[in-house]
Amino acid sequence: MSCWQGIVKTAHWVIKTEFFFSLTLEFLKQRFIQV
Repeated sequence: MSCWQGIVKTAHWVIKTEFFFSLTLEFLKQRFIQV
C-alpha cells in the first residue's frame, strides 16, 4: 500500500510541477510579446 502511495505522491508532484512550469512559460511568453 505504501508503494502505491509513493507512486501517487510522485504523480501529483510531477503534475503540480508541470502545471507550474507551463504557467511560468505562458507568463514569460506574454511578457516577451508585450516587450
